[in-house]
Amino acid sequence: MEYGWARVLMTQHRWRDARVHWLNALQSPTRRPTLLPLAYLHLAEAAKKEGDLRTMRRAAEGAISADAVLGGREGVLADVQALDPDGAWITPAAQAQQ
Repeated sequence: MEYGWARVLMTQHRWRDARVHWLNALQSPTRRPTLLPLAYLHLAEAAKKEGDLRTMRRAAEGAISADAVLGGREGVLADVQALDPDGAWITPAAQAQQ
């Protein structure tokens, strides 16, 4: 449910509210593993819109790691790199996970 609310709020450009729901979705004990990389990615997007680069980077790394656990099925690395084209903070280890 938190995931759904977060997506709705993102379409309304309500970044702060969406961010709260993304965090709640990530902390939910009933989360679906296949949605985890996308939840982290969307949290990173919301954090970027708010200008919180630290949270953006941590969430982006979470997206890459969660996707790696799933065998790279979601392919979030390209989306993460699009968030920050310079991407100097994207570690070689994170890239290797993809």
